Formats: sequence, C-alpha cells, structure tokens
Amino acid sequence: MPDTTIKKVEADTSPRGEMGQKSTSQPPQPAPAQQETLPSAVRPVSAYVEKGGATFEAVHVQGADTVAREAVAAGVARLVLVSGIGADPDSRSPYIRARGRGEKMVRQTFPGATIVRPGAMFGPGDALFGTLAELARLLPVLPLIGGGRTRLQPVFVEDVAEAIASTLTDPVTVGRTYELAGREVYTLRELVRVTLRLMCKRRQLIPVLLAAPAEPTAHHWPG
Repeated sequence: MPDTTIKKVEADTSPRGEMGQKSTSQPPQPAPAQQETLPSAVRPVSAYVEKGGATFEAVHVQGADTVAREAVAAGVARLVLVSGIGADPDSRSPYIRARGRGEKMVRQTFPGATIVRPGAMFGPGDALFGTLAELARLLPVLPLIGGGRTRLQPVFVEDVAEAIASTLTDPVTVGRTYELAGREVYTLRELVRVTLRLMCKRRQLIPVLLAAPAEPTAHHWPG
C-alpha cells in the first residue's frame, strides 16, 4: 500500500522561493519503465462558491472521483489531485468536508495518486489579494470576517505549480499527501492592511464575528 502520511512543505512567499520538504520517509516506488512510458494527469479544478450545478459535491467529490476513474481506465501512471489545506471529510464546513471526501474517493480509486493541499495562493488574477483589492475599490468599509483573526499562510502560485511538476517526476511522492504553504502566517486583518497599503487607500475595518464558526482554526481561503 502507498504511504499516505501527510507531509508539510513550506515555500518562500517570494516569487523565487525554494521549496523545503521536512520529511525523509520513503514510500514504495513504481517501476521506472512504467514511469517513462505512461502519461500523467493533474486535477486542479475547484469551486469556492456553489452556483447552479457546480456544487461542492459535484466538483470536489464526484468530479474528483470521475477523473480518478478515467485515469485508471486510460492507464495513466501518475495522478495529482490538487485539494485544499486542511481538507477533512468530517469537517463541519461543507467546502472543507467536500474536499476531504474527494480525496478519499480518489485514494480508493487510484491509490498511488499524489494529493497536494495548497494554502491560500497568490499571484496574477488570484482570489486572495485580488478579492481584497476589489472589495477595497467598491466599499468604503471592509468587513473582517471572524474579527479579522482568521490565519492564513499564503503561498506563491508558481511555487505550487513547480511542486506539482516535481511530484510527477519523483517516484518518492507516489501515494503521498503534501500540504503546501508559505513560510509566514498572517491574520486576515494583516493581509487587508497590506492590500490597502499597496493600493494607497484607506478604509474603515469592521470586525464581523461569526456566531458559529465553520472551523475552530480557520485558515482557508480561495487560491
């Protein structure tokens, strides 16, 4: 059976940041000949808001399972599922729970799949700083969900892409799960302030407390 131990990988949040893996355990390796002759597949599709038929169940669970089944049928050698940090099939959050259930389905169908769980990703056109900047342009007052205490560990999108590419050529990563995050942890309040400073704007920040938080340690944000 593949080694499914979760490994934590940190990336520098600068565009040229180097990946630094913190684990040395070795899972079984596939045959070199198979690695060279069969194709690979990456499943990066995601949905952060349910809309119409694009539900969390349809995208993160059924969609992931379909890709895994098609990969097996096509004889794909390597499959990488891009999930989300903290994915948990037992979570109270529908989004995080669907991510976790999708991982479980893929593991059952394609045991050797590599699962990558990036944190909040930033880069051109991202849904992190891009969303914060758009809100700052539209609103005179910015709400801080969870009081602004939500913790995030942003990671540069190109670092994530490089990590995914590396897994496809490294047999050590077969059947493993990796969490990818930047080196620094920020609160949502800190990230909003950084965004406003870069935009040379001032906005009033209003904490909005949640009566029933989805997770005790929230660190999820669209990547």
